[in-house]
Amino acid sequence: MTKEIHGVGTNYIPDLGTAINFYKEGPSRQKIGEALREAIECGNSWDLELQIITKQDEEKWVRAIGRSNYKDGICTKVYGTFQDIDERKKAEIESVRSGKLSKDVLQAASEVSIIATDAEGVIKLFNSGAEKMLGYAAGEVIHKSNPGLFHLPAEVSQRSLELTEEYGYPIKGFEIFVKKVKEEGVDQRKWTFVRKDGTKVPVSLIITLINNAENEIEGFLGVATLLGSGIQV
Repeated sequence: MTKEIHGVGTNYIPDLGTAINFYKEGPSRQKIGEALREAIECGNSWDLELQIITKQDEEKWVRAIGRSNYKDGICTKVYGTFQDIDERKKAEIESVRSGKLSKDVLQAASEVSIIATDAEGVIKLFNSGAEKMLGYAAGEVIHKSNPGLFHLPAEVSQRSLELTEEYGYPIKGFEIFVKKVKEEGVDQRKWTFVRKDGTKVPVSLIITLINNAENEIEGFLGVATLLGSGIQV
């Protein structure tokens, strides 16, 4: 299996020098070299995820696990196991890259307020545009508040009355903002945001669902843009 991973024939017989040269030049080769030295000199074991270059010049991620045997204070053998983790590792790297890209895009949207909550309404994401528009730092609201903090109380009360009349039972709290979203998947309307300093900002707010892999509601995403050009007091 190790020969198959390296792309060599069944008759291939490795030696220490050529085996190390399969590891990609740079961090991977340096790490395995250091691991071998420490195993031989100090008896240390290793468990590393590294890149190799196969006989066909293809890059591949592998997991190398090794340890040494000592007798009378002398290293007599170094041995271990080898595993092809290329598919899993590349998916992991892509997931991290995609997550970073999404985060960078959200933070780069400095003229748009983007706020995400969990299913109960607790804020989980508060981008730089939200900070700029509302005057709060992300650390002041994430895991601490729900979006009702930023809304004009009179408008919230009016919306509660409208929804209560429409559905025939009281609609209160965070449900005022997401009832339509749960029913229709999206809700867009005009609101007045109240900044930290008390000034008021007219916005167009779109709220959509965030579903998990089982298509269950995991949270809500609100994207707000300014209406007009100035802050109203």
